[in-house]
Amino acid sequence: MLLAWYDRHPRRLPWRSAPGLSSDPYALWPREIMLQQTQVGRVTGAYHAFLSRSPTLEVLADAPTAAVVEQWRGLGYNRRAVNLQRTARAVVADHDGVMPSTLEDLTALPGVGPYTARALLVFAGEHPVAAVDVNVARVVQ
Repeated sequence: MLLAWYDRHPRRLPWRSAPGLSSDPYALWPREIMLQQTQVGRVTGAYHAFLSRSPTLEVLADAPTAAVVEQWRGLGYNRRAVNLQRTARAVVADHDGVMPSTLEDLTALPGVGPYTARALLVFAGEHPVAAVDVNVARVVQ
């Protein structure tokens, strides 16, 4: 029933149809962090702007933290931006600039919790894990 409803009422989001954005772990990761406790409407405008200023993990890792927080303006909870950069630095230093592809390695990164790790595995790697957020939990219960 849920899939049939979605087929009739899909939400058009810029990252769902953009080539490369729907499966690139780096492109998926800021989006997942942005969508935590932030309305989708605010994220859609900020998402592409963020990726244009920080197109790679290396660029994000090397940026001044104040600039990363400035990019984050309007999304709230600036600690998420700081953790995003801390994670980028860890991935560059410890994983040769490649987002890890295991749940254990992803959840060991600063600021990456169980949902975000699973979302990256599902959306970027099509791994058979469940990414259960608040909305999914409401439907399942």
